[in-house]
Amino acid sequence: MKKISVIIPVYNVAQYLDDCLLRVTGQSYTDLQILLIDDGSTDKSGALCDSWTDRDSRIQVIHTANKGLSSARNTGLQAADGDYISFIDSDDMIHPRFLELMSAALEETGADMAVCLEQTFTNDVPTGESFPSVGALSSVESLPSVESLSSVESSPRYHLEHTETQAEFMRHFMDSFTGPVCWVWNKLYRKEILKGLSFPEGRKMEDICFLSDVALQCRSVAWISDRLYYYRQHAGSIMSMGQSDIAPDYIAALTYSLNRLCNIPGMAADYPPYVLNKIALLCVKSKKNGFTASMQEGLTHFCSLYDSYHKNIHGCKNRCKLFLARYAFPLYYCLRKATVAV
Repeated sequence: MKKISVIIPVYNVAQYLDDCLLRVTGQSYTDLQILLIDDGSTDKSGALCDSWTDRDSRIQVIHTANKGLSSARNTGLQAADGDYISFIDSDDMIHPRFLELMSAALEETGADMAVCLEQTFTNDVPTGESFPSVGALSSVESLPSVESLSSVESSPRYHLEHTETQAEFMRHFMDSFTGPVCWVWNKLYRKEILKGLSFPEGRKMEDICFLSDVALQCRSVAWISDRLYYYRQHAGSIMSMGQSDIAPDYIAALTYSLNRLCNIPGMAADYPPYVLNKIALLCVKSKKNGFTASMQEGLTHFCSLYDSYHKNIHGCKNRCKLFLARYAFPLYYCLRKATVAV
């Protein structure tokens, strides 16, 4: 059995931490190094981390000054000694067989990374169709089962959907919804593909940057069709930011990804116009939400990228849209504002 290092950044999540660690320590896969990186918490999270070392010898706690999520993950990467790496957010939960099934997919396919689907839930009300509320999750046993997966032997394919090449995986950076490819926590990685990689510190949307680098190291990726990771949506989560101004960090992450992936065969023609469209719409969202400075900064950045990549834009409709965004943004804004949520 290969060891899995589970990296869990912790910052002011005292009300959720026990829920998370109960599911991690209760995994059917037992050869684990569980790294709790206390990122300078000011509530009881740090003490809770220490108390869990008495409950499970596989847990190691590292206390640091508050430097943010990326720094905490980087600290975990430096301390990890497992063959596989998993990132779990400390306010989320996982299926009891999450690590077992993800590692089995890597072993069966020889892939460098396994990806599963996620289920979003709120503190009290499930946002999906079948996931129970937190109040119903008092024990590992009460978590939803994966249908037909009573044992590894009885389901040799582990609900494996398919395996993709590096080029096929990269195309998902242009999906209409990029969550499954651009989150770090719904994945299991072979440690060797993360060698020399780190998360950019001091900004949000860091997963996009990190996974752009990871994609360049992956020879193949195994996709599991089951929802094995449970993402808690609450006021402090990225998905619940609402009118928070994330455009500058999002644009920086998209630009980093574009610079890393745009010259890869299969990406050169399509990725630049995809990123340009995303940035133009982020400028619309910033203006619609009243973030004028952010809109101006984003538009300046967009114009620079447009001038560099406009020859990559194909399709009359696409060329016209981006031309308007570049040279007549007020008109572009009027045409697009109704389609952009605040």
